[in-house]
Amino acid sequence: MRILTALVVALALAVPACDGGEGPCKPQCDGLECGDGGCPDQPGACGACGGGAACVEGFCCAPSCPVGQLCGPDGCNGTCGACQEGAVCDPATYLCVEPPAGCVPRCGLAGYTCGDDGCGGSCGDCAPPDFCQAGIQQCGGACVPACGGEAECGDDGCGGSCGDCAEGQFCENGLCVGGGTLPDEDFVVLFTYRGRIPGYNDHEADLHLILPDGTNPLNPAEPGSQPLTSFYLEGVADCQLVVEDAQGTETGFEPCSCKYGCLVDRALQWIAISIRKPSASGFTFQLGRFDTQLGVKMIKGVTLEDVIDFKFGGNYLYYSKLLQCEGLSCQYTVHRVQLDPVGQPQELLIFPPDNDPDWPKHSNYKGHFKVSGDGEVLVFLGTTIRSNRIYMWKAGNLHELDYICQTMQGGECIGAGSEYTDTDPVAISPDSSVIAAFTIAERDLRLRLYDTETMDQKYLNLFTVPAGGYLTNICPNIAAEPWKFKEVLGDPVFTQDGASLLFMAHDDCQLSGADGKPETSSCWISPRSGTARPSTRPTS
Repeated sequence: MRILTALVVALALAVPACDGGEGPCKPQCDGLECGDGGCPDQPGACGACGGGAACVEGFCCAPSCPVGQLCGPDGCNGTCGACQEGAVCDPATYLCVEPPAGCVPRCGLAGYTCGDDGCGGSCGDCAPPDFCQAGIQQCGGACVPACGGEAECGDDGCGGSCGDCAEGQFCENGLCVGGGTLPDEDFVVLFTYRGRIPGYNDHEADLHLILPDGTNPLNPAEPGSQPLTSFYLEGVADCQLVVEDAQGTETGFEPCSCKYGCLVDRALQWIAISIRKPSASGFTFQLGRFDTQLGVKMIKGVTLEDVIDFKFGGNYLYYSKLLQCEGLSCQYTVHRVQLDPVGQPQELLIFPPDNDPDWPKHSNYKGHFKVSGDGEVLVFLGTTIRSNRIYMWKAGNLHELDYICQTMQGGECIGAGSEYTDTDPVAISPDSSVIAAFTIAERDLRLRLYDTETMDQKYLNLFTVPAGGYLTNICPNIAAEPWKFKEVLGDPVFTQDGASLLFMAHDDCQLSGADGKPETSSCWISPRSGTARPSTRPTS
């Protein structure tokens, strides 16, 4: 028995260890932030990632694929999706598109060092701790959500959110702030301008912000207005303007700006940036959103091409596109995109409709429209050279509100003058209950008011010439007009309570100054009482 026992012990000592004699696995964590360090049985041995970040080859990274991004880098050396056979990922929009004929990779042209090249290939790969950054497509450090401390809401800096606020609250500097009303003076004036000699004025194509007292709302020490580009768009990495030569061939890119035009909503939450020089077929624009610090974050996947007109209204962006032409008359499709959350484009209607009596023989409609502040009502002017049909779109239905003719004779609309366009002055009240249109017909300059519920009409004659047509006879009679203006230009605007209507009055009957400039004045009118008053100082 003693011999047997000794033999068993000897055999036990001779059996090799299961790990090859190296002992337990030891994680190699030098320079790593997270992961198992090469020991699958010890997950998290080198650390764990928080705040929604994932561990990618030993480094924390938060993948981001915003709504609408169908392909392209997710910021962590992965992708947001693959395109089907025959399609390629467009790095400007991260949509899957058909490759253009003679496709030229954009790597060198756009400065990309990684990600899609726009022709189905790649501009390169990144090795952790560097990751391919979406938008700029360059290798850099991982984006880690900035939601530490007491952050409750707002942008996390990586295309995501730190949280949403309850109904009635809004996000301010990362914290949810209780509801209530803003003080009366808490607003800024947003405007744009064009110089009389284009190209010789600073930021003349830009949007400008200024306080009612004439001071700069963002830099009080700087006099005058604040150009939107220099404050909001400088440094925006995922927006670039397309540079073209005289023949319209793409030659490169330049930093994002309002050089080709910008449009913002009334609440200063959304911005549409024209990213290339407008062409005969329309605008190409990219959609962005202001964050809580009023910086701009571009929305991937929302780049629309060949757009004729576009406007914000409520939680929507509306736009029109050319559908077809018969001779000089054209039809357009009208679409909208939900903004929050960002949705897919939805076609609403075709205008002019097929049953319009002036389509296609006489229509000169060019694709423009008006939209109410809440986005519930659209107004279209179906114009010809001698008439104007006013339409309202509401709750999915198109209604004809009125037919206006330059001169009626024997039940027929006659005349050869071009007095009507689809950009004639129209306003919609803040509660979308009233449409106001300034029109010229026969002897009258008239303000027409339409109830959007009942579609009833009221009107107020602003001035009537004694005989003949209005435009041909207003100047000899303008001295008898208390307001001393000939017509209304631009888009009138209701005051917030809907009681008054502000508009720009224009007079070129008696040209003022040594250079013979027409005169314009800011005026207001109370549609309910019929009273009107110009501003104290005309502008020329």
